[in-house]
Amino acid sequence: MSEVPALRKEPAPRDPMPPDIHNVYIYEAFNTASWSVVLGSPMLLFFQHLKATATVLAIAACLAPVLNILQMPAAHYVERVGYRRFVVSGWTLRSFIVAGNCAAALASEP
Repeated sequence: MSEVPALRKEPAPRDPMPPDIHNVYIYEAFNTASWSVVLGSPMLLFFQHLKATATVLAIAACLAPVLNILQMPAAHYVERVGYRRFVVSGWTLRSFIVAGNCAAALASEP
């Protein structure tokens, strides 16, 4: 009887990272920083400083989970609008919200 040679699996070649992947990392750092400032503890502390009611504080604290949940029904429109336009529109809207928060902070009494 002849022996069957053992099949050796060679590791699959690794795909190189895309050339502009560093842009993704820069975006993610900015994204994390902006959302942690807008929806994190600094915003709640600022609202407390403005003597906000418990209801306003609760709404502000629930903003992040609610926005995450709202992504699911919004995902239905991505194919209609186009991914790039959809994401850039969301980022633009968020930037205006951040600018509004900054304006409210600057307009408040010291």
